[in-house]
Amino acid sequence: MNLKKLFELPKNNYFKILILILAGFVIVLGIFTLGERIGYRRASFSFKNGDNYYRAFEHRNTNSMSAPQFSDANGAAGRIISASNSVLVIQDRDGTEKTIMVGPDTVIRRLRDTVMFSDIKIEEYVVVVGTPNTEGTIDAKLIRLLPPSEKMNMNHPKR
Repeated sequence: MNLKKLFELPKNNYFKILILILAGFVIVLGIFTLGERIGYRRASFSFKNGDNYYRAFEHRNTNSMSAPQFSDANGAAGRIISASNSVLVIQDRDGTEKTIMVGPDTVIRRLRDTVMFSDIKIEEYVVVVGTPNTEGTIDAKLIRLLPPSEKMNMNHPKR
C-alpha cells in the first residue's frame, strides 16, 4: 500500500464542506466551553461571597431589634486592633470587626507620605478602600492613616 495515496486528500467538494462543518462545530464547541467555564467561575464567586457577605459588611447593632444596616461594601473605617502578616483587623464605630487583607499593590498613606505596612500601629485610626472577596474580608487598595485631629471624631468604644 502506498502511504502517499493514503494521506492524499480527495478532490471532492463534499469532503471540503464536511471539513468546514467539522471545523465550525469545533469552534462553536470551544466557545461554549469557554462560556461555561466563565459562568461557573462567576457563579462560584457569587455563592462563596454570599456565604460571607453578612459577616464582613453587616453592622451589628446590639441595642435594637431592627433590621441590620449595611455599610459600604467597598471599604471600612475604624480603629486598628490587630496588624500582622499583611492582615489588619479594624473595629468600626459599632464595634464590628472587619478583616482587611493588605497586598503588595496596596497603597498606604499617612498624610501625603507613602508608608510601609510595618509603620502601621495598633490603636491608629484608618480609612480603607478596597473590594470584598469570597472569604468575607476586604482586599485593600488604599489605606489612609488618619491624623490625630480626625481620630477624636470617630468615638470608638475601647476594648
